[in-house]
Amino acid sequence: MRIVPRLQLDFAARKRAMPPGYWLLAAGAFCALLAGLTLEERLAAAEKAAAEEKARRIAAEKPAAAVQRFEALDRRLATPWGMILTAIDQAVADHVVLLSVEPDAEKGRIQIGAEGKTAEAMTSFVSALANNAAFSSAVLVSHQVRAEDQDKPLRFTVAVQWRTGK
Repeated sequence: MRIVPRLQLDFAARKRAMPPGYWLLAAGAFCALLAGLTLEERLAAAEKAAAEEKARRIAAEKPAAAVQRFEALDRRLATPWGMILTAIDQAVADHVVLLSVEPDAEKGRIQIGAEGKTAEAMTSFVSALANNAAFSSAVLVSHQVRAEDQDKPLRFTVAVQWRTGK
């Protein structure tokens, strides 16, 4: 014969304490919250320090450097772009195509990339630029024949120095 264990029924059970897993979860959430708050404080402090450093650097900048920057900006703004572009447009012949115009306002130079059907077209373009009153010089920097094209045009680069109003 087998003995059956005694069954205990308690209809008014006492409340049990919270399981340890819930305590660990609550502690982990609290630590994550603290870590997030300290991270935000650190980021805010780093941003504030960067802003203060930038303000300090600007304040420590020598007035001469600021004057030089403003003079360079003034030179760029005072460049007679209308006259320069008109002069380049007048120099372009029927057999020359402009590929690029790269200005350097600081030095008063323009690098012009172009393509001509013949060497005569190239030299007449460079001569027209050199003889224009807007430019003090025009020099052929490089040229090459495009052999892959059946017409074999010349691709060339011209450095142009414009006249300053000084």
